[in-house]
Amino acid sequence: MAEASPARRLLEQIERSSRNAEEPVGEFSDEAMSQLKAECAKLYSEVLRLMDGGDARVADLPDATKASLVVHHQRVLRNKECALFYLRERLEVLTRLRCEAGSNLPRNVRRHCSPQESQFNAAYDQLYQDFCRASRLDPRDSLKPPRDLYVEVRCNVDCGDVQTKHSGTVRMDKGTSHFLRRADVEQLIAQGLVTHVTTGVAP
Repeated sequence: MAEASPARRLLEQIERSSRNAEEPVGEFSDEAMSQLKAECAKLYSEVLRLMDGGDARVADLPDATKASLVVHHQRVLRNKECALFYLRERLEVLTRLRCEAGSNLPRNVRRHCSPQESQFNAAYDQLYQDFCRASRLDPRDSLKPPRDLYVEVRCNVDCGDVQTKHSGTVRMDKGTSHFLRRADVEQLIAQGLVTHVTTGVAP
């Protein structure tokens, strides 16, 4: 059986990694990438040869030569798309793992990164930390949405003006109902001052 093309090997590695939760990033395939680069260079040289070093006009070439140019050009584009897809998919996994696992990526992931990917990880981690400090937010908090984001509560007593973190000041008189963030009323529910009526996603 003939050996798979370098482009095919890159795609197959991405497919295997997508099914392997324990090793979501395979070892960077320097060999396949180098072979892909060499193949593109060879195709480009062939294109130049067919066009007399680039001086020939395509319209003046025989139909067979035009067909060969199209085939070579499409192969170069295919190889380029496969290489970019391979690199992009790996970077997307790395950024996802940074959000899920924190700055200390699993060892089996780090050892499979190329030097360029390791540099990307360090730069991305710094940007991530800078964002968290500046915004006082952690994007990881949104990966696991709370069970009940908003709840409807009915006041059992006159609570007066209640200052909440997300909804500002809310006038909570006995018998009135309000649709508020659960985090704002959890303590009131626990104290029995309000009764939890319904749950929703957003007001």
